[in-house]
Amino acid sequence: MEHNYSIDSVTLNVNNLDGMTKFYEETIGLEVLNRNEVRSELGGLGSTAPILTLLKSEAKQRKQNTGLYHFAVLLDSRKALGSFLIHLLATGYPIDGASDHGYSEAIYLTDPEGNGIEVYADKEVSAWDIEDDGTINGITIAMDAEGVLKSGEQNVPKMNENTIMGHVHLFVTDLVATEKFYVDQLGFDLKLNYGDQAKFMASGLYHHHVGANTWAGTHLQKPVEGDLGIHHFTIKTPNDLTELYMELSTTGIDITNNGSYLSLVDNSGIAIRIVNPQ
Repeated sequence: MEHNYSIDSVTLNVNNLDGMTKFYEETIGLEVLNRNEVRSELGGLGSTAPILTLLKSEAKQRKQNTGLYHFAVLLDSRKALGSFLIHLLATGYPIDGASDHGYSEAIYLTDPEGNGIEVYADKEVSAWDIEDDGTINGITIAMDAEGVLKSGEQNVPKMNENTIMGHVHLFVTDLVATEKFYVDQLGFDLKLNYGDQAKFMASGLYHHHVGANTWAGTHLQKPVEGDLGIHHFTIKTPNDLTELYMELSTTGIDITNNGSYLSLVDNSGIAIRIVNPQ
């Protein structure tokens, strides 16, 4: 089967559901789509499907374990990125960094409970450094912040309905085993080895849908139910889920067919769901 994957959404365990919902609504600019006492679902203004879900957890302190390095919200244009940056600067919330990666321009920050966030816009594919073997090379230089700001509009407090979850970047302990899981078993393509520190994997012509690194060390513990941070991330595919379940079952992946989604856990203990587009 030819796999066609993209990232659908990320679900986080949070301690302060009210405060985190307010942060993602007012500072980041997502819209609350659904909300109750234990769950908030957020997406772009006017969208119907969430890209981020927050789940209330009773955990008080965040552990340093395998899991989320950052999730990456993909905007549909440089103009949208500029508008977001203008809004973010107006809030006064601290920015961790802003980079030009060759294939994208990205802004980095950390939410109040320690989850890494990237907000980015892709450049035209013609600007990407794509080698004959499919490798997509990236760089990390300072973003042209002045140019991004000039491209934006004032008073745009919300991300638009074209906003999606572009990729996830994970803390793992074993990059060889991670490549085996995501590439050999799940069916992503390896797009770039960043020395012996990180790998970037994608489905089709993209720089990465899943990144993995060992920058936090190679002896991290796996997360357990209720730990603050990532609860799971969701991959979407147009492939028939029953056929995909049967195929992936033969690779040695421990996978469950729940009817509306497939459930699995990667080699680092990070939970994944696979769904069809809504």
